[in-house]
Amino acid sequence: MDSLETRFGPTIKALQEENPSFQAYRRVRLLRIMDRFNGDVEQVRKFLQKVDERHGREGEDSMVSRRQRREELREKYATQLAEINTAGIHVHGPCVLRQLERHQGDVNKVRHLFFLFV
Repeated sequence: MDSLETRFGPTIKALQEENPSFQAYRRVRLLRIMDRFNGDVEQVRKFLQKVDERHGREGEDSMVSRRQRREELREKYATQLAEINTAGIHVHGPCVLRQLERHQGDVNKVRHLFFLFV
C-alpha cells in the first residue's frame, strides 16, 4: 500500500478536491482503483462517476445519505421491524429494510424469505 500511496497519493488528493463525491471513498479503495487503471486519471474519473450514478449518490456524501435513508426506513417500518424481531429475525441488517421496502411492509413475505434461508 505504501508504494501505491507514493505513486498515486497526490493524484488522488487532486481528484477528490475536483469532485467532492469521491471523498466518500476510502483511500485504500481509491489507491486500488488507480492501480487497476494504471494511473489513468480519466479512466478512474469515468469509473467513479459510473459507480456514483449506479448508486444514486452523485454530488452527495454517500455514507450520510445511506445512513439517512436507513433511518427513514427504520422509522417508516418500526412496527414491522418489531414484529419481525419477535419472530427471531435479526433486524439490524440492511437486507431486512430492503426487503420491507421491496414488499411494501408486508411482514409475512419478509418473514417467509428469511425462514427459507434458515
